[in-house]
Amino acid sequence: MRKSRTRVFCSHPGQTINIGNYALRAGALSNMRPESLRDIDVLICLAETIPSAIWSMEFTGTHAWAYPIEDFHGARGPWKQFLKEVEGALRAGRRIFACCEGGHGRTGMFLASMIALLEKSSDPVAIVRERYCREAVETLPQMQTIFSLLEQEVPPHYRNELADRETSPLLRREMD
Repeated sequence: MRKSRTRVFCSHPGQTINIGNYALRAGALSNMRPESLRDIDVLICLAETIPSAIWSMEFTGTHAWAYPIEDFHGARGPWKQFLKEVEGALRAGRRIFACCEGGHGRTGMFLASMIALLEKSSDPVAIVRERYCREAVETLPQMQTIFSLLEQEVPPHYRNELADRETSPLLRREMD
């Protein structure tokens, strides 16, 4: 019998995550506070839009990068190239904050993708769930985005977990 994970709503105003030799901050637009953006050079928004409230917060950075990804979907387009640009910004000493609306799916996918790229881990999802949030990375398309960077299929235990999750009435209602 498979154990089903319960969908949890937790707060992610911004926390520092170590990836490779770098540290970046990540969180949720819905929990963002002015201090979340203090001292950030580059804001990376993975949501479909960057809310105008960002500009009334303490964001004084020089760059706002948008890589809009539809909620519950994986990345499309030049994802690996985008990650390499982020790596270049980290290498240049830029302080980065990455976010999506809730801070789990798209943000988790981004963080796990950076772990795949910079740490060459065989299971970047497990690492991001340990370092950031146990609810990070929510759907099969997000998993496929991550594991494709490693030229691997999504491991069976994640496929089983996601199959359990997709039977949840709450998630089905959110995905409709």
